[in-house]
Parts: sequence; structure tokens; C-alpha cells
Amino acid sequence: MTDLARLKVEADAAGAEATRLRSLVTKAEYVAEQARMEPLKELAILAHDALCSWNHTDGCGWMYEMTNGQHAWGSYAHQAWLKKVDALVNGGNRPSSRAMSKKSPETLREILTVFAKLKETHRDALWMLRHGLSV
Repeated sequence: MTDLARLKVEADAAGAEATRLRSLVTKAEYVAEQARMEPLKELAILAHDALCSWNHTDGCGWMYEMTNGQHAWGSYAHQAWLKKVDALVNGGNRPSSRAMSKKSPETLREILTVFAKLKETHRDALWMLRHGLSV
């Protein structure tokens, strides 16, 4: 085998190894991200239940994403609410989340619980606060 042929074989092997390692890194990053988000899932459920103002027949897919009562955290609505909670707890990239101080999970749970109780008796209270007071 010539030196050139040997170099090509080594380069191909190195490329295959690099691809394998990149795949392992991607999987490890995914696992780490899931572990980081795990404690926020309960808050995402509470946030959705307390704050979602979409029509749950055809506007919000939260319930459609569930199977046998199990949340599908990789689905669109679940990911959206999880990202919102993550931005509140850990800070985010949006200007509105950067401007607000981070909230502890306990503080966020307390606030969301108040909103959930308010929503039980006054379904349009959050809408009124968002739209009626911003005139």
C-alpha cells in the first residue's frame, strides 16, 4: 500500500470516528438537557394549567400531545411551556426574560398557584389584566 493510500484509509477511519464521537456528544447533550429540565416539568404543567388562554379544542395541543395521561415533553406545546418556565427560572434569551429577575422554582410555584386559583373563579381575569389594563 502506498503512503497516499494509507493516508486515505486513516483519514476515512478518523472521519468515521469523528462522526461516531459527534453522535455520542449529541446524545450526551440531550441527556444532560433532559436531566436539567426534569425539575421544571411540574412547573410547566402548573404554568400551562394556570396561564394557557388558548382554545383547547383546536388552539392548544397540550391535551392532544398526551398519551394515556403521560406528557409528551418532546411535543410542541409541552416544549413551549417548558422553555417559558426555564426562562423564568434560569434566565432566557428573550429581552422580556432578560429584563426580569430569575425566579426560584418555589416562588414561581407560589405565583402560578395563585393564578390557577384565580382562574377557577374568574376565567377571564388574566385576559383582563393583559388587555384591559394595558389600554
